[in-house]
Amino acid sequence: MMKTADPMPKANTMFPRWNILGLHVCVADPQSAIGFVIERLETRSKTLIAFANTNLLKCARAGNLEEALSDRFVIFNDGVGLNLLARICCGRAPSHNLNGTDFTTALLEALPDSTRIFLVGTKPEILERTKANLVRRHGITICGKAHGYLSTKEMKELPTAVNAARADLVMVGLGNPKQELWMMEHENEVNAPILMGVGAFLDFAAGAVPRAPAWIQQLRLEWMFRLYHEPARLWRRYTVDILALAAAAVRSRL
Repeated sequence: MMKTADPMPKANTMFPRWNILGLHVCVADPQSAIGFVIERLETRSKTLIAFANTNLLKCARAGNLEEALSDRFVIFNDGVGLNLLARICCGRAPSHNLNGTDFTTALLEALPDSTRIFLVGTKPEILERTKANLVRRHGITICGKAHGYLSTKEMKELPTAVNAARADLVMVGLGNPKQELWMMEHENEVNAPILMGVGAFLDFAAGAVPRAPAWIQQLRLEWMFRLYHEPARLWRRYTVDILALAAAAVRSRL
């Protein structure tokens, strides 16, 4: 029997959610998701946003974080691997893929001009290029930034800097699950209404990591392109981890 979507999450979103290995993933089209984020921004409604790729699923299961993430975050579906798992767990795949990198780019284009953005993550020298490129491409206001190699003490003190910068949107690119854990830990300390985990977006925006050509993206083979360019870091994620998650999904469905 096909599983039905879960009821509305505590994170308060209008989208139906699908239970994929214990993680409740919001199913939406890009424009509706962007409209939702802008509405939450305009009403100053605190919202934590994550993107469910297979790496987040693996990390959530390893740390028993599925319930905490599902309760605290609006989680959008991201990637071919997630679609495969959705087909196994729910009997169908989402109609749209809210790839975190493409979604973040589209969101930056749609945000009101007055939006103030704070960047967190990546290496100091890369972050400088990220800021310059984002301002040049999107005409946005970057009100502050912090690289991803701060000490534990500095990371705990970061909300003070974010608040001093009067940020509206905090883009956190610390990788899974570090970025999600930081957002949960400091949700109530940060005044910005939107905290969004952006993964490798800051590296992509700086040009430090290449994106696949458009035709490869259209064929849904960007994972293969990334694996080719970063085999040492990504081979396990796109082979062993995918197979382990698929096996878990099959056991869950049975």
